[in-house]
Amino acid sequence: MRPFKYILVFAAIALLINYISAQNQAPEEALLTAEKGLAQFKNLVTETNYKDFGFETAEEIHNATLGEPIREFMVGLDELKGYRSEDDPKILLKGGDEYT
Repeated sequence: MRPFKYILVFAAIALLINYISAQNQAPEEALLTAEKGLAQFKNLVTETNYKDFGFETAEEIHNATLGEPIREFMVGLDELKGYRSEDDPKILLKGGDEYT
């Protein structure tokens, strides 16, 4: 029964993170940084190393785009071990001020 409890906890956390992400937009600074990073990444991919980066053709890099930013949260192991099913799962989340 205990593994099922952990599965429920992780599912609740995943749903909560998706809900929180939908409610908040990434700061403009994070988006600009991501755009610069994508441009730099595109410059790294060449005709000889594109497969090392996971592309099937060298031309695929021209179609690379940014996805939706994801807020980063952390769930500490000690907090997770102490979590009870009647607790609010939001208490497990730490951070949320950085985006990936």
